[in-house]
Amino acid sequence: MFKKATKKFKKYALRQFVKSEYLQENSVVLPLTILTFATRSIFNFLITSRLKTEYYVFDMFVSIITTIIFTLLSPFFYNLFIYTLENEVNDFTKYIINSFWVDGWIFYEYWKIRILGSLGIFSILILFFIQINSRMIQIFILHTMISSSIVDYIYNYNFEIKDEPKTKVLSSMNMIESYYPDKND
Repeated sequence: MFKKATKKFKKYALRQFVKSEYLQENSVVLPLTILTFATRSIFNFLITSRLKTEYYVFDMFVSIITTIIFTLLSPFFYNLFIYTLENEVNDFTKYIINSFWVDGWIFYEYWKIRILGSLGIFSILILFFIQINSRMIQIFILHTMISSSIVDYIYNYNFEIKDEPKTKVLSSMNMIESYYPDKND
């Protein structure tokens, strides 16, 4: 009897969580973040691929600076997408949550096939125009590591307040990690 009651309670709690407004309203962050990352990456690629010279050091410098600038502009892109697409993304996430609840893993498999197929076709089309070799991948990884460490240093340097305890807060509007001192101390 206890197992039956716990099973019913778990099913009820899961249904209440999945159908809750909290989950449906806060799940908007994921599609908007993916859209922001994709937009930022596309702009970064278009600019760095067009500004190529014969000097490796200059190309690396331009690539790293461009990556840092677009990384720091991520909150701008995110807020732009919230302003323009918030209602559509809200409807889309509610549709996905409700359909997943009704159809289960069949809905997940259906969308997985669509997304992976689209990514595969898009990758094939890109590879018609770009020749990628292992050296390019190594350079990309190196540029990403350098720009990530610089952006991390900038974030930590800008939000560091000396000699005061820090509380970590994730700002939903700016989508950056910021530090604020504890006001109660």
